[in-house]
Parts: sequence; C-alpha cells; structure tokens
Amino acid sequence: MDNDNSVFAQNTQNTLFYWCPGCETLHAVYHKEFPNPMTGATWTWNNDFVNPTVEPSILCRQGTEYVCHHFIRSGFIEYCTDTYHKLAGQKVRMLSRPLDRY
Repeated sequence: MDNDNSVFAQNTQNTLFYWCPGCETLHAVYHKEFPNPMTGATWTWNNDFVNPTVEPSILCRQGTEYVCHHFIRSGFIEYCTDTYHKLAGQKVRMLSRPLDRY
C-alpha cells in the first residue's frame, strides 16, 4: 500500500482485501484475470484505493448461517437488507487501517 488512507490491500494475484466493520473481519474481491478460485466470480474496480467503487454487489457467506451482502461505492460500504449483522441496511465509510497485519 502506497497511501496511508488506502482502504484496500492488494496481493500479487490482484485480489483486493478490505475490512468489513459489520463482520469484523477481512473480505476479498477478485478482479481482472484472476477469478475467485471457488466460484469463478470477478468484479470491476475503479482502481481507486481511497474511494473505491466495485461492481457488482459482493456476497460473503459462511454456509447457510451467515450472509454479508453489500456494495462498495465511492469509498462506502452499502449493506443490503439481507445481511445478517447489525449494519444491515446501513451505509458506512470504509476504514483505512493497517491491512498488512491481518
């Protein structure tokens, strides 16, 4: 990460990692020629590490017990109402944090 305000960390396979304050863990977005190894999904990204927009929506699941469904738009996470945690239906600013320690 070159910018202390970055909300994304990126690895060599172009996977983007970001902190989800609702789940209190990292989530990953796969873009470009490196699809999600489990589902094959890829997302588009505006190449902005501070105010990113990612399309389409992101759906994170842990079995049938937990769902975090959200959009990333202009540096905000917009949680869908089908999300299972306390931020469902809310819009929150993405956090810049030291992602390299996670």
